[in-house]
Amino acid sequence: MPQKTPAPFVHLLRYMRPFRRSYLLAILFSLLDKLFDLLPGVLLGMAINTIVKRDGSWLANMGFVDLKMQLLFLGSLTLGSYAFESLFQYMASIKWWRLAQQVEHKLRMDAFEHVERSTMTAFSSYKTGNLIAILNDDINQLERFIEEGLSRVVQIITSVVLVGTMFFLFSPKLALFTLTPVPLVIYGTYFFQKKLDPLYFAVREKSGAMSSRLTNSLLGLFTTKSLVAEALEAQKFEKVSEAYKAANYQAINWGALVVPVIRFAILMGYLVTLIYGGFLTIEG
Repeated sequence: MPQKTPAPFVHLLRYMRPFRRSYLLAILFSLLDKLFDLLPGVLLGMAINTIVKRDGSWLANMGFVDLKMQLLFLGSLTLGSYAFESLFQYMASIKWWRLAQQVEHKLRMDAFEHVERSTMTAFSSYKTGNLIAILNDDINQLERFIEEGLSRVVQIITSVVLVGTMFFLFSPKLALFTLTPVPLVIYGTYFFQKKLDPLYFAVREKSGAMSSRLTNSLLGLFTTKSLVAEALEAQKFEKVSEAYKAANYQAINWGALVVPVIRFAILMGYLVTLIYGGFLTIEG
């Protein structure tokens, strides 16, 4: 039986193994960045409770009896949280950027050496433009995903865990109602991924064909001009460019739906929080 090819994301994680220290530090800094990013909201809630409860707040129980001192103390904590959030955001960005360059370099070299080891028959079956697109454009796309995508994944997981825990501590029923759109978000993400994967693969194929045509046209420019065949070459290039545009249109039509649909599902959870949480507040 042929060996099953691992999923692209799993394959990427395997490439990150030699840089374990780098990505563990990047994950840690992203986690701390999100932790201090959420803290001001918690402190704002404490400030409101301090004004409402006055002498009954937890700060008063700690010895900060004066209301102004309580607010100044909370303000200092908020300033400190913003400072640490900025620091860890900077450190996380540096780590993710460096990790992206390390993984990108290793993947590019492995891909290049694989092409060099290929037989002439295998090499001739691929268009030069496709190979250039893979070795240059496709691998370069990983840089943005590692720098921004992986960091966002860590921060989203951290937000879900921390905010979800606080919700369940304060109001389990409200937490359950708020989390009802999560299965819809997960299914929607999976659904759109299945739809978009072949569409974007077609885009890459058309991009490679266009790159091949452009390379051949430029290399044979002197021949083209000597045969006065500029119009014919322009027609050939227009054909592959139109195919690339059509493939992009199909991908864009589905890709443009992702954010609105997922956002609508998330807003449903916000709406439940607003209405049901409002009722709980009205009832005391």
